[in-house]
Amino acid sequence: MVLSGGTAASSGGPDLSQIPADVAHKPSTLDRLSDYPAARATDMLNTYTKFLFVRHPFERLLSAYRNKLEQRHDSSRYFQSRFGRRIVKRYRANATEQSLRRGDDVTFAEFAEFVADTRDTVFNEHWAPIDRLCRPCAVNYDFIGKHESLFRDSDYLLRHVVGVADVKFPKGPDSNTSTQLVKYYTSLDHNTILRLYGVFELDFKLFNYDLQNILGYEVG
Repeated sequence: MVLSGGTAASSGGPDLSQIPADVAHKPSTLDRLSDYPAARATDMLNTYTKFLFVRHPFERLLSAYRNKLEQRHDSSRYFQSRFGRRIVKRYRANATEQSLRRGDDVTFAEFAEFVADTRDTVFNEHWAPIDRLCRPCAVNYDFIGKHESLFRDSDYLLRHVVGVADVKFPKGPDSNTSTQLVKYYTSLDHNTILRLYGVFELDFKLFNYDLQNILGYEVG
């Protein structure tokens, strides 16, 4: 949105903090590759600079759960209504009427079961495997960065790949999701861990992630 001029600029440059989350996710905010004729889309894939940022699959999954289902943000209500109620109905025996109506008290174990059972057609973009979301085996990306080294990688991308010197990736509030991984994932049974790994197996292998620091052992 910055590079395309889609956000307001201040005297010191683009003010990224002023981009509302709902605007950033709105389908009409930016053009999609599918909006173009096939020949033009192919030309863009062959000539445009293409980059991708990835995150540890289980950390990304936990972040989605905490932000969209566990916490009580205004923006969480949509996910609690659309997914939370469905999860409670399917995975909780003797659910209360309030939980069935609101879907705002989904446990991580229930969410993990839901994701492990999810079919490709109903994955939400916030927890869909990157392999399915961004197709790294089909698109020849020029640069792949990691969330774990976000500021270093984004600075390199902007300066040396995109060629922009006066834009820096903004530093937002620190995330503590990585420090919570052991707490949440060790609460799951081994079979659920294996099934979740199966969902994200290509992400683990393509981007060189493992489970050693989370579980103390490897799977797969």
